[in-house]
Parts: sequence; C-alpha cells; structure tokens
Amino acid sequence: MILSTLAGMTVCSLIINPLTALFLGSIGIVKCTFTVPVGFNILGGTGLILFTFAIACLLSWKIKKITPKDLISGE
Repeated sequence: MILSTLAGMTVCSLIINPLTALFLGSIGIVKCTFTVPVGFNILGGTGLILFTFAIACLLSWKIKKITPKDLISGE
C-alpha cells in the first residue's frame, strides 16, 4: 500500500502540469501552472495509506476465523 501510494503520488506530481495545460489549452488557456503544496501531498498520501489499511483490515475480518487445521484438512 505504501509503495503504490508513493509511486502514484510521485508520478502524478510530475505529470499534473502537462495534463492541465493539455486540457485547458482547448478552451484558450495556454499558460498555466498548477502547484500543489508539499504538505497537502503528505497529508493526502497519509490519508490514503490509512484508508487502504482500514479497508484491508475490515475485509480480512472473516479470514481470522480460518485455522491452519481447516486449511490442511481441505474442508
């Protein structure tokens, strides 16, 4: 979760300005610079990591009831 979040945030921060220029160029805005504060990136990344961890914990709640004996016996 952490590695994918860091990779996604890095790639997105590098391509946000070219994509913004591409989309806004069709309506006549030629020069634009979209800056996102570093604190917002860190806060967003931390929130995303915590959210995915919470979802993973909720989804695995039923798995803890499976014992290794049940897995070996194949029932």
